[in-house]
Amino acid sequence: MAMSKSATNMQEGAFGVLESSTAPAVSSDAPQPTILKVDWLPGRVFTVKDDPDRALQPHVLPKVLAKEQRWDKDHLSTEAVDVSLAETGAFRCRDPATFAMLVHGVLLPEECKALIAMANTKGFTPALLNIGYGRQQYMPEIRLNQRCIIDEPHVADLLWQRLQHVIPKEWHGRCAQSVNERLRILCYHEPGQVFEAHFDGNFTRRGDHPRAGETSFVTLQVYLNEGFTGGHTSFISRDHEKVAKVAPTQGSVLMFSQDLFHEGSPIEDGFKYTLRTEVMYAPLSVANHHKIMH
Repeated sequence: MAMSKSATNMQEGAFGVLESSTAPAVSSDAPQPTILKVDWLPGRVFTVKDDPDRALQPHVLPKVLAKEQRWDKDHLSTEAVDVSLAETGAFRCRDPATFAMLVHGVLLPEECKALIAMANTKGFTPALLNIGYGRQQYMPEIRLNQRCIIDEPHVADLLWQRLQHVIPKEWHGRCAQSVNERLRILCYHEPGQVFEAHFDGNFTRRGDHPRAGETSFVTLQVYLNEGFTGGHTSFISRDHEKVAKVAPTQGSVLMFSQDLFHEGSPIEDGFKYTLRTEVMYAPLSVANHHKIMH
């Protein structure tokens, strides 16, 4: 493992992380998650300065992710996901560019395992809901799963290199530039854990970020393991019917436009690990500036 400064399993701070634990063992091809216990009450609101996700804490980058692997792009295959419009389609789908696609063979099994290990070394805390203006809220009645946030350009670059020829190159006058280095590694470790129907929010680079001005319009949901039951990604109609369900397969990426209403359906048994990030787009003027700068 390439060390960047190890994170500890015992944490304290203003946001109330108390101690770490592991979930009870069940039959699964994935390791037990390292859960950091917290003293948050439902409804609590956090700001960026609170850093409740411990995004500013150091992490360990496994060697397998730090060096280029022997990966054959010919093993990559795509599969369209039917998210039909109108009455049978996913809610709010009026944009002709709306799409969902499953891309198989993006990550190798050892890369998936390394991402899970990286998250477990740092530890998971309850996933929060973005409520705007840089604030997040703890709402377990809507979102009941664990999350580990890691900013890791190596992994973002790896995903970009392997996916860029299937990523939509343009989105309403904007050009695809990169994959967001902010990785949200999610874990569902108890039966019934779910992320209720929602839209993914746009991520915008601001301030002094070297790629300021870029905004996300396409989500990348990277499936890191199998061996569990339930836990589909389900697209939802305006009548709250599940119009398409995607079963996670290790190393595959579900790519979809962020105007699609969807849920992380309840897990029934085992541990589900997945990674969420997004494709970043920039106006042509910003994209040209970034080309000059880089």
